[in-house]
Amino acid sequence: MARAVPYYKKPSDNWKEGIDALQATTLYLVGRPAPIIFSIRDSDDNTYKVILGNAHSCNCTLGSKP
Repeated sequence: MARAVPYYKKPSDNWKEGIDALQATTLYLVGRPAPIIFSIRDSDDNTYKVILGNAHSCNCTLGSKP
């Protein structure tokens, strides 16, 4: 099976900033409608849909960017 997106040798600065912000955030699991789909809420009451699969996705600001 081929990869949906290529491997990256080095993450972008934007990705690193997103990871830093994520580590400072409290997240709550609020739903799991399917084995690989999650609803997550942050401390500001924003709810996000996260899908794990061949191409991971999220409806957050960094979800569709490498």
